[in-house]
Amino acid sequence: MYVCDSETGHRISGPFELSNYGEIYNACFSPDGRCILLGFDSHAIVWDIEMGEERFQIEGYTFAFIHRDGRIASVHLVDGDWDDSQDESAFRILVQLWDAGHGTLISDRLLEVNDVASTLFSPDGHFLAVGRRSEDVIELWNLEDGKGPHILLENYSASLQPATL
Repeated sequence: MYVCDSETGHRISGPFELSNYGEIYNACFSPDGRCILLGFDSHAIVWDIEMGEERFQIEGYTFAFIHRDGRIASVHLVDGDWDDSQDESAFRILVQLWDAGHGTLISDRLLEVNDVASTLFSPDGHFLAVGRRSEDVIELWNLEDGKGPHILLENYSASLQPATL
């Protein structure tokens, strides 16, 4: 991996060898631009760009830096809670908060949501959009305080036409 200037294309740092970690599924920069959060299958590493090394690892499946306050949010799939009446693509999630400087767990259960089809963090990490399977809604959860949900779109699957997918 290389870190390059987005305007000039010149290399800032690297190369960094990441082959022993597995396939990278998502990546984002820390608010100060000194670290990269690299998401793998069931964990993430915070990579120090200047030092060229791993600072720490955290568990989860999807991750985002929360830009204002030095935390990282992670989404975890909760195993063993499948309901036979639901589609297998629906699952239960747990959102945890981590200290972005040290990788210590701050909150092991900021929020828990059942019947989830998909999730997506806002670019600044302050919100989590959750697509709910059976209720056919998209909810917006505030990660600063765990409050919500605010319903963004009801019957969203009915409004999607095959041509727009």
